[in-house]
Amino acid sequence: MLFAIIGTPRSNYTEEMEREALKRFASWSPPAGLEMKALYFRADGRGFIGIYEAASAAAIYESLLPFSPFQDFELIPILDASESVPLIRRARGLD
Repeated sequence: MLFAIIGTPRSNYTEEMEREALKRFASWSPPAGLEMKALYFRADGRGFIGIYEAASAAAIYESLLPFSPFQDFELIPILDASESVPLIRRARGLD
């Protein structure tokens, strides 16, 4: 299943926390069952947006735990348009 994960720094985020988060990220690798498809950092400096394919919720949870002291996360299940458009058409009776 594909997910968009949006990370936003917590309200108490400091430069020291940023250094620690970057240190952790430098040695981080996705756990088994999680593939990072894309990772983008926001140009306004207010977090990141990542696209991940996950085999389980546990894989997502494990991947976010090292960064949870620094970021709030929003997880959004997503579908490719080639999958979602036929579903929308069928649900709306357009087929």
